[in-house]
Amino acid sequence: LKSRWPEGKRFQKLGQNLFLVSGVETKAAEVPPTPSPQSSTPTRPREQAERLLAAARQSGDRGKEASALTDLGVTILNEGDARQALTFLEEALTLARQLGDRARESDVLGNLGMAALAVNQLPRARQIFEQELNYARATQNHLAEKITLERLAITTGRMGDHPGALALFERALPLARLV
Repeated sequence: LKSRWPEGKRFQKLGQNLFLVSGVETKAAEVPPTPSPQSSTPTRPREQAERLLAAARQSGDRGKEASALTDLGVTILNEGDARQALTFLEEALTLARQLGDRARESDVLGNLGMAALAVNQLPRARQIFEQELNYARATQNHLAEKITLERLAITTGRMGDHPGALALFERALPLARLV
């Protein structure tokens, strides 16, 4: 981190592979040139995710394929098509489980839960978030545990259990202070 941002004043670890660097002056944003219509470089996140998925499948790298499916699912979810996102995220989850990659599985679960929540599959979203919570606790990832408790609280509230939602938010608060 210090070699990348030598002018940084403070470096704080927020989670696994996630850091906050403060004291870095920002430069005026440079606007990248607009690619020509003939350019083969994807300009939209969805095109980029589709390209990465195709490359992963062509190379036969199942781990990269699972990651690319997750990225594509998240991108499509952000575009507002949660039903289609579910399809890609379910495929990514199947691959992550086949690979025995618990970290990748946890990442997919969080996104799959958000997609299920977006299509109002509340019991399914709750079950998915509970799986993710178990993984976060098993790995002592306090940031992931806090985020998952918040997601569970939102789901619980949408299911009509407002006291239960409040209890989950209250469980997340000490973790928020910790991280």
